[in-house]
Amino acid sequence: MAKEGEYAFYKIERLAIQRPKTPSCTINHFMSIRLGDLAICPCHRLSYNKLLYGWFKISNNKIVGIKANNVMLANKILLGSCKNTIECNVCPYVDTCMRGCLGTQYEKNDDPLINCKSVCGLIKAKTVFLIEKYRQLNCLDILINNKILEKIIKTKEY
Repeated sequence: MAKEGEYAFYKIERLAIQRPKTPSCTINHFMSIRLGDLAICPCHRLSYNKLLYGWFKISNNKIVGIKANNVMLANKILLGSCKNTIECNVCPYVDTCMRGCLGTQYEKNDDPLINCKSVCGLIKAKTVFLIEKYRQLNCLDILINNKILEKIIKTKEY
């Protein structure tokens, strides 16, 4: 049986520390369609022609097929493998990372799959702050026992 308050700490950890393995937006859960030409876009921020997944083919006012465009990008995003960069694979903060905005990354780096260093710094600072606050609240042991923060606390950065 859980100790009193342990469930609340578990909920805090899930909401404030551990992040999904995919981008934090709805890009791999919802379909975006550009209505003017029925283009299938990764999201509103990635509706540039070279990044489109494809277009719906129309005949007699009905969708009859899809013309593919950037299938490789679609597979990376929709299968959740778009954050397998070298930096992410070796980063001790990877389990706390929100994975950034692919639209912002494209606009900054001309590639939606290259991380923004400023976002990485922000996530690291947030995580270090939360660890210190959890330590002050005497609830850090519960989080460490759950292995999520263990590799961060062992780094020299913290």
